[in-house]
Amino acid sequence: MSMDTSSAVQQSQTDMAANALINVVVVGASYVGKTAAQELANTLPKTHRLGNPHRIPLPLPPPLRLPPFRRLPGHEHKASSHTPPFSPPLPFLPLPTRAFSFQVSTTLTKSDNLLTLDRPVPFPSSPSSSSSSSLQEKTTKIPLDFLVCATGTRLSPPGTIPHDTKPPSVAFLQSFQNAITHPETKHVVIVGGGAVGVQMACDIKELYPAKRVTLVHSREQWMPVYHQRLSYLIGERFAELVVETVLGKRAVVPEGGWPLPVPGGEEGRKKKTEVKLVDGSVVEGDLVVQATGQEANNQFFAWNGFVKVKPTMQFTYERFAEFMYAVGDIANSGAHKAARPGLVQAAVAARNVVKLIEG
Repeated sequence: MSMDTSSAVQQSQTDMAANALINVVVVGASYVGKTAAQELANTLPKTHRLGNPHRIPLPLPPPLRLPPFRRLPGHEHKASSHTPPFSPPLPFLPLPTRAFSFQVSTTLTKSDNLLTLDRPVPFPSSPSSSSSSSLQEKTTKIPLDFLVCATGTRLSPPGTIPHDTKPPSVAFLQSFQNAITHPETKHVVIVGGGAVGVQMACDIKELYPAKRVTLVHSREQWMPVYHQRLSYLIGERFAELVVETVLGKRAVVPEGGWPLPVPGGEEGRKKKTEVKLVDGSVVEGDLVVQATGQEANNQFFAWNGFVKVKPTMQFTYERFAEFMYAVGDIANSGAHKAARPGLVQAAVAARNVVKLIEG
């Protein structure tokens, strides 16, 4: 056998070995997603490789740290720490060897156990490396044996910044600040009495005490997931700041939510915005802010709501239970939706994936 033929056979065997690698994919690269990816990268056997598609490249602070940036001018550029393109692919943590990552939006093709990406991405052709020198071709279809969903939740804007890069994100925060500080904005109505709504109401009154602030909440208790005593303390603080409240009345949220007003508007005047309540009453304001809580980032899948999971963090849906896991805020596990429980869930899911692989 000639040297050329021998080299060709060796290259073919290498490519076959690479194609034979089984893919474990973690979708999402926030606190919980990167933890699941790291756990798996450290424990997967050499027969498997790890992929970590993540949609949003811009690392932003958690929702409870975003409100001050929305209301206090001059600090909005501090809300994010990177301007893409950046390196390494994961802004929080470079993954070990045998791991590769994607910066894409994702959808799941359920019938073929494929992860379908919205653009071609480099796919590692070597089982021992994910460096750029070993990338052979690009693809939009990633076959997978296991998937860990860590896509989290989103809030209605301005709770979530609806942009993936820094310049438009800064502009968005500035537009919201301008809407609050505009001289014609006399009355701010906030819909939702959870953590974000409560903090926003207090911050606006502390920064701009002349503004009238009304907080509308569908429950009889502020931040109802916590002890009732906390609601009493919040009520006392509202009384000190003169925050007006509407408790026990649900607002009718228009499709797409309430838009931010444009300062000036037609003939230099802004129209009042109405918040209609289910009992037929109406609250009028110059600016309406929606803070109605978390929604699952489930647009990658073909169902609504949060993902029901077993104690093993596997999906309860039989079609997906053998190879799909959900961790963090996207999982309907009964645990409080926060980083600490999510990190524990990520470790549980990673261990169970490896146990299934090992048989």
